[in-house]
Amino acid sequence: MSDPLTLFTRGGSSLPTIARPTSTLAGLHPEAAALFDSLERSGILSGRPESQPLATARARAQSFWYPWNTGGPRMRLRRDLSLDGSDGPVAARLFIPCSASSEPPVIVYFHGGGYALNGLDTHDRLMRTLADASGAAVLGVGYALAPEHPFPTQTAQALSAIDWLLRRGRRDFAIDARRMALAGDSAGAHLALWTAQSMREADWPAARMLLLAYGMMVPRFDSASHALYGGGAYGLTTERMRWFWNAVTPAQGRPFTPLTAGLDDLPSCLVVGASADCLRDDSRALAEALELRDAPVRFIEAEGLPHSFLQYAPALEPARRLLGDLASTLARSLESGAPVRWS
Repeated sequence: MSDPLTLFTRGGSSLPTIARPTSTLAGLHPEAAALFDSLERSGILSGRPESQPLATARARAQSFWYPWNTGGPRMRLRRDLSLDGSDGPVAARLFIPCSASSEPPVIVYFHGGGYALNGLDTHDRLMRTLADASGAAVLGVGYALAPEHPFPTQTAQALSAIDWLLRRGRRDFAIDARRMALAGDSAGAHLALWTAQSMREADWPAARMLLLAYGMMVPRFDSASHALYGGGAYGLTTERMRWFWNAVTPAQGRPFTPLTAGLDDLPSCLVVGASADCLRDDSRALAEALELRDAPVRFIEAEGLPHSFLQYAPALEPARRLLGDLASTLARSLESGAPVRWS
């Protein structure tokens, strides 16, 4: 295994070599602190839609995440798809790993980015790693972005992708969509949970499990985690989260908050928070709400890791280890005959 403090290069484009941090951000794992120090010294910044033109912020985000998506597991099949949706085509990307069985289960993955940034390319390696480590196919959904497409446009597109899997997954790609999990990070976690709630209301077949990583769940900005980590030193900021929620909320509408949409009769939930993240308390609130309803939930808080740590996994050994554990848990759920009930 390569040194987690050395980043890869490809085609002349590279992230800086990560050195040991000159200063330690409170509560941050030393490897994550080293990463942030190196990015700051090199002037490498992701998109900031709260202070940049949106087109610039989106381009910056794509450029920032490009090197993190080079390398990684090879797939038996990696194919871009255009799926029929109620309001037009839905972009998707299908991954079938070399480790897959003849009729693998499937993980439907929703990328993060506050509903306004990122896409299939920014999460390509993460989805390939999840497929390789779980043995499941992964369908990434490239939903339309806000504010041009306010919520719940993205839910309709998610349901279109799932409907396609249920109707054509086995016929077209030998995928067993009856064994399905929904997963997502940040805004994608919000979308995965809302989609599961929508499937329940429509009496669709239920997914086996939800993987909800450091999700944006509540448009509240006065939590302890926002006070500790929302200033900018830890990546995601409180100001940016305000912008994201305003962008995705329909004009004269109320924010779509899954915690108020009913948490009963959901699949088993694996809720993952990051301790050094301004959204840490969103994940805690979700896990506590599920526990109060005696719902099948397991909560994991990644100690010392920041928001987006799953995308940073190529350079952060603790993130790589946790991603492998999450994939194994999904694999066990998808292979079993029933949703997981946590002990």
